[in-house]
Amino acid sequence: MQDYWNRPVADGEVFVDEYLRTSDVKTIDEDGYVAIAEKLNDIGAIGGFSVYPTQFENVLYIALFPILRRLWPDWVRQGDPT
Repeated sequence: MQDYWNRPVADGEVFVDEYLRTSDVKTIDEDGYVAIAEKLNDIGAIGGFSVYPTQFENVLYIALFPILRRLWPDWVRQGDPT
């Protein structure tokens, strides 16, 4: 990627020393595998607090999991077939 089309200001924000900064939060485990955790640009504001999308998704997952488990058909669930 060379630059943004007709956006020189955006070029200066994301290109540093000819490298593209994606604002991804990454983790590297002891085996050298890289996992992308989230994006820093996608911060939202809820009740005056800065919230990352993964934090919001985790709360929704914890709150909705019992409901989804009851609604999900038995033949789709993994685990004990009984």
